[in-house]
Amino acid sequence: MSADDYIWGVHPVCEMLENHPGRVTEVIFLKEPRSGGLLRARKLAARKRIKVSRPARPPEVMRGRTHQGIAARVSAFPILALEELTERLPADRPPLLIALDRIQDPGNLGAVIRSAAAAGADGVVVSRDNSAPPGGAVMKSSAGTAARIPIARVTNMARTLDALKERGLWIYGADSGGEPVWQTDLSGPACLVMGGEHRGLRPIIRERCDFIVSVPMAAGVESLNVSAAAAVLLFEAARQRGLAINPADG
Repeated sequence: MSADDYIWGVHPVCEMLENHPGRVTEVIFLKEPRSGGLLRARKLAARKRIKVSRPARPPEVMRGRTHQGIAARVSAFPILALEELTERLPADRPPLLIALDRIQDPGNLGAVIRSAAAAGADGVVVSRDNSAPPGGAVMKSSAGTAARIPIARVTNMARTLDALKERGLWIYGADSGGEPVWQTDLSGPACLVMGGEHRGLRPIIRERCDFIVSVPMAAGVESLNVSAAAAVLLFEAARQRGLAINPADG
């Protein structure tokens, strides 16, 4: 059994039980669920008639993980085809997507997905090759929000960007030397594109972009982590679109 067959942690498991219970085949408790999030997960599993177990020792995949005493065995991660994602784009306002080309660290991928959900983006597009698989580690680092936002996984990112252009989206690539994001109009139909951790945008991806944008930084600072840069771009787009953030949601 691979790590991508499991998710772990209270919030990711509860998110999956609430939003995609049909994909959960078993909930595993490593301690008695008497209160808090563990008890909530136990009640959700009972309500959905999902198998619950409490093994004497954690499965191998959970060892060394920050699992908070709970994991869930899941079926295939909810991934859409690009066509399914684009069919869900809103018709009453300009859509906002973020495309992630060759993001290899599951923590980075999960963090970007979490920022995309928090900023009100309409979906995330991830490349299939040379990228972290959207499995348990990504679900954990996204704090469960990977179950809330549509995610498409594509084989050819360059052709994907061409297809999004045909649907009327403007493509904004993130790279140093680009126009400062504060001076860029992100209020229309947009797809933000982030390159890999080490090389940034590949030339074939960069040439598909209508605009290159950057995050201005103080002198002496080389660059931001890809997840931090993505968060800045996403929330600048959200600000320009007038997204109302509820303080109670954090």
